[in-house]
Amino acid sequence: MSIYVGQFVLIAGASPREELQSDPFAALREMSVFAPLVTVGVFAATVSSALGSFLGAPRILQAMGHDRLMLPMVFFGKGSGAQVRLLRLVRSEAEAHEARRTVTALRDNARIVATVEIIQSDESPWEMIPRTSGPTADVVMLGMSAAGGAEARQTLQSLRPMLEQLPTTLIVWSNGDANVFA
Repeated sequence: MSIYVGQFVLIAGASPREELQSDPFAALREMSVFAPLVTVGVFAATVSSALGSFLGAPRILQAMGHDRLMLPMVFFGKGSGAQVRLLRLVRSEAEAHEARRTVTALRDNARIVATVEIIQSDESPWEMIPRTSGPTADVVMLGMSAAGGAEARQTLQSLRPMLEQLPTTLIVWSNGDANVFA
């Protein structure tokens, strides 16, 4: 921003008022090393701004419809069919109840549209995750806990065979101190 303001002040101070009023780009063309580059730069900046609007406006419109900010826009709040599934693997019925409560609270606090699925099984998560998420997911996000960097690296090495069976995977590490509800 300061570059644009500085350029504005320098050109305004170095050029006669009449020249700037008749042809604002004449002063820039005279100062530039290659005059046609000024016209190309103005054109490129205009196209860049237009593309930014084309990319951002539909997303803003969809978010406004999804959040029901204006009732006539609710129609635009529908997505493209992508689904988010929050999956938690647990070993016991008691863990399943607590996991459903916390994962549902996480979903609600994050204000995302997602289905919560809790799977109770004695099977290893490293075997279960590729079977339940690998064939259907586009992206998998794994939440892991580790006390320190060495433990995280060791766990990551043991995960490699499983990760090879999954699509793009994002691993989020925590030492357990973070409170996602804060």
